[in-house]
Amino acid sequence: MTGPHTSAPDCPLFLEGTFRFDENGYRFASEPPLDLMSSAAVSSSDHWIALAAALQHAKAGNHEHVSRLLARVKRDTAPGLVLAVTALVGDAGSEMDVEGLIDLMDESQPDYTRVVACKAAAHSGYIWLAPGILECWRTITPRERGEIELSLKILLEREVTEITGSFRFEEDIGYFEFVSERISEIFSKYGDKTIWHALPIHARRVVSEMAQILHEESMDVAAELFAPCRHRLEAMTGMDCSSFYDRRTGRLRLLHVAARLQELLASGTLDGLVDGERYFFGHLVPNT
Repeated sequence: MTGPHTSAPDCPLFLEGTFRFDENGYRFASEPPLDLMSSAAVSSSDHWIALAAALQHAKAGNHEHVSRLLARVKRDTAPGLVLAVTALVGDAGSEMDVEGLIDLMDESQPDYTRVVACKAAAHSGYIWLAPGILECWRTITPRERGEIELSLKILLEREVTEITGSFRFEEDIGYFEFVSERISEIFSKYGDKTIWHALPIHARRVVSEMAQILHEESMDVAAELFAPCRHRLEAMTGMDCSSFYDRRTGRLRLLHVAARLQELLASGTLDGLVDGERYFFGHLVPNT
């Protein structure tokens, strides 16, 4: 499934490419036309402005406005806005906020909404959401199952292709049971931790995975595997990753990225991040 860009007709120009992790990520394309920290922006009837305001507040460590975003998502909401809202809730919402993603995974929702809600749930790192993601895999249109498998991979996969690709199993039930067992295993060990690739998240491990992808994979494969890692790194640390991609071709700038990752490791920025905790732009995300 190819997702919509945030440069939809109703999306402000300053948000073009924002919330896309092969583009600007959590950076704005240009200067916002108003003060996003103002009460007027937070309460704006323009959903994009309210979303941008919630993002700006969350970057500063105030997550309260993220909790109001899911109420703005309706069945007829533009897909680009659904993508953006769910991404921010998954990354910067409290545990209670993230729980609201379950409603968007329901069979009554459009397939696209279900797919991006599963992705956001996976990026939250809450393993207790994994059964809901797996149930979405079971009930969604077969052509969308690959997207759901990518979300399950974020939480559960220790090695590339270990659980991604149900073609490895003779029947759907085989995949479902295998993944169910993996969920139970991880939950029993780390149920109270934020999970990334089957273990409590560790910022330096995310960077190590990114460096390994750049070193070992072809350009096309690297681009596919890299985006979720870039998403996680930027959300955790606030690192500006918008220069990771060539703006003309959209391709990864391999040498530039490798150099930036080395700079990050040497900077000490990651030293203050506790393993297994949720962070957004270096601030702990509240549980409630």
